[in-house]
Amino acid sequence: MKINKKLVHALPLTAILGVSGLAIAGTTIVKNSAENANASGDSAIAMTVTGNLDFDIVPEVGGVYAEKSLDVTVNTTNAAGYSLYMSSKDNSSATSDTSEGGIVSIDTQYTKADMPINSWGYYVGSEYLNPIPASDAPAMIAETDAPSNDSNKTTKVTFGVKVAPNLKSGDYKNTVSFTATPNTTCGGFFCIETMQSMTPSICAATTTPLSTAREVTYTYTTDNTKIPRTILTDTRDNKKYLVSKFADGKCWMSQNLELELSSATALSYVDTDLNSKQFWTPSADTGSTIDAFNQYDYGMVYDGPEEKAAFYTSRSMRPTTAYLQGGIVPSATASTNDGKSEWEKAGVYYNFQAATAGSGEDLFEEEENGEYDEYYYYSSYAEDSICPRGWRLPNIDYYGENDDGHRLRYAYEGIGYGDLFDMSMFSNLLAFNAQGFVGAYYGGTYSYGLGSEAKFWTSGKYDLYYKDAATIEASSNSVYTGSEYMQSGLPVRCIAR
Repeated sequence: MKINKKLVHALPLTAILGVSGLAIAGTTIVKNSAENANASGDSAIAMTVTGNLDFDIVPEVGGVYAEKSLDVTVNTTNAAGYSLYMSSKDNSSATSDTSEGGIVSIDTQYTKADMPINSWGYYVGSEYLNPIPASDAPAMIAETDAPSNDSNKTTKVTFGVKVAPNLKSGDYKNTVSFTATPNTTCGGFFCIETMQSMTPSICAATTTPLSTAREVTYTYTTDNTKIPRTILTDTRDNKKYLVSKFADGKCWMSQNLELELSSATALSYVDTDLNSKQFWTPSADTGSTIDAFNQYDYGMVYDGPEEKAAFYTSRSMRPTTAYLQGGIVPSATASTNDGKSEWEKAGVYYNFQAATAGSGEDLFEEEENGEYDEYYYYSSYAEDSICPRGWRLPNIDYYGENDDGHRLRYAYEGIGYGDLFDMSMFSNLLAFNAQGFVGAYYGGTYSYGLGSEAKFWTSGKYDLYYKDAATIEASSNSVYTGSEYMQSGLPVRCIAR
């Protein structure tokens, strides 16, 4: 506001708060869906500001009031609408170029008649003027719950100023900012940010898609023709994972776990799926070669503490191929499938003892002849896992109600025991990729099936298994109950409890 004193006591007031200084270049802020990932549906948003605030006032004793308005128009297709905020850009509500006084924001609501001299404020709708909000506490001046239309897209913001002849000559300026952001519709796992925040009620509150659903959505919706998917962070190492809700009613990780283990760092029940104990310390660090799984004679039958300790050593390794483009083609770079980078990471290979955080040992009983009680293992599940807290290894028993693997298959294909179905659904829709596994058998350890098949640990005898880049199956004998198979290296996919 430029104040020029003249001999005739006329005091022209020019507010340099017009189109060039108020809420235009550098002062309009649009937060779109990339910054607001939980916005509902297509959250494209745009904003324009029209009008000017060039005041021309002749002050009078006791003060004279003047006002001008701006039209702020927000266009968005976001199903949940938008919110519009306003504040002073530089956290100051005073307009002065000197230390001897200025035009300051009112400090509470006023009518036009009662407004203090040498002050300014604003109003929307009501004619009670409000204080100019500071930048760290913007005021919401408009909110909608639907996409923009002729009745809700434009907000008239009126600024009022009252000045008296005692104001010192000078240039008086300030800048306000308008911020438009698409509203979020929070529901289910779209309301949380970490893996460890998952609960049964949160998964249940996430829309369960139909078995015919194939399109993925990264925003909350009640549309059951779309598969809900979001990104959650594992607080143990800050790695991020895609998480999906499927037609079986369960929430699954859609990426392989890549938690690296250390013999110097104990996992805690606070952030890890430990239920039979409070802490578990891995036997060895995560290695970089398959030699990590080749630590003892796989044909031996333990008959003492040393052999038993070797048998139940937890092992893990980082795969040499980090990514699998398209789910099946080895690649050195990450995929951007579904618009999210690195979803095809191969993860870390774990043996059964590592995957179950040491509780896999409890699933085996040594008989007098040194063999293992296969039936005990057949009907039991490991109590613990290295999944994040709130998650677990999936169960497969083929015959019981607690069968996550087959429930998932039945939900999408309605198939029975032993049948096969299209692998493309797992490699794309379910985001399962053919990262292979590490076989630990008599005579050595080797990598197997990269780009053509994959196995994933469950909490018991069976694994999730697909092969040959054309078919997928859950095989009753793909993981045998003997010692050599416990030491094989398989990826881990967790399921919400």
